[in-house]
Amino acid sequence: QQGVAWVAQIAVFLNLGLLVFPSRLGDVWIEGIGIGLISVVVARPLAVMIATAFDGFTISERVTLGWAGLRGAVPVVLATFPVIANVPNSETFFNIVFFAVVISTVLQGATVEPLARALGVTTTRPALPRPLGDTGTIQRLGAEIIEWTVQSNDAIVGALVRDLGLPREALITLIVRRDDAIAPRGSTRIEGGDLLHLMVRSEALSSIPDLLERWREGPNFDRSPI
Repeated sequence: QQGVAWVAQIAVFLNLGLLVFPSRLGDVWIEGIGIGLISVVVARPLAVMIATAFDGFTISERVTLGWAGLRGAVPVVLATFPVIANVPNSETFFNIVFFAVVISTVLQGATVEPLARALGVTTTRPALPRPLGDTGTIQRLGAEIIEWTVQSNDAIVGALVRDLGLPREALITLIVRRDDAIAPRGSTRIEGGDLLHLMVRSEALSSIPDLLERWREGPNFDRSPI
């Protein structure tokens, strides 16, 4: 889906290039730059501040979110509608949108990383879950990596890894618990919210859906202390 989305965006910007005539931009450059700057400096930051008012973000994080919105594909698509419908002065409107898109892409795109660093909202720590390896390589070796999130009301909450009923051809290789990566042992207890990484041999894949159903619905697993 991500690949298709990138191809679609390329097609949209190609369409933008075909519809814009540089000789006609001189008549709307003031309006285009004005609307672009208002969108970048006022409209989006204000919208972000309102939308995240109760989400616990710091001011620095909200400023970064407000500045990080590179807007292009959606305005271009919407601006083509009046052109297609032959609405009077639609080409003027489209040219104004062109200016707004260019300003947003160039201005915000070139400055969002330095701004984030200046506000102290960047980190050198990679996002979790960390890559477990090249997926294509793992598949060629005859295995698959499956990610499964434990819900708070799942039957396996509180159970030990050794009691989960994994087939011999399957293994929990990693448990991501909040911001920690845990190397599981047989005595590791499962908690709600855990993200389990399972490595499963191809011949055992057919048994995994039933296993995950038991983890979700039960029967209940042994939760006795170690």
